[in-house]
Amino acid sequence: MGAIVMVGEDQRVSPPHMQGEGILLDAADGHRLDAYRASPAASLAAGLVVLHEIFGVNAHIQQLCDDFAALGFNAVAPALFDRARRGVALGYERADIETGRALRAAIAAAQSNSPSVRASSASSIMPIRNR
Repeated sequence: MGAIVMVGEDQRVSPPHMQGEGILLDAADGHRLDAYRASPAASLAAGLVVLHEIFGVNAHIQQLCDDFAALGFNAVAPALFDRARRGVALGYERADIETGRALRAAIAAAQSNSPSVRASSASSIMPIRNR
């Protein structure tokens, strides 16, 4: 069967969708943040940390993790906005961009005012634990 190509559609060839899972990560300062993890059926023993843009761990970031897992990589996307607001998964409209920028600014302000947050941000995240 031949492939049907439609003008204007996403032309990327992507592996079959894999379903990742929500997990919790523990930061060095005790803060717990959500993350999305996708694991391959057969691991290459390599892992990737996928950092989200100002839109949070949305469907696009989850799909990236799933795509990396389909290629054999363990992929984790930590919810970096959890220090300001939990569960952030924004779209790409003007209001979403403004919300993302405001959340990023709130985290930057908190980091500049808190030595423990600065130290935690500079250190690694503790081992992954399932919810």
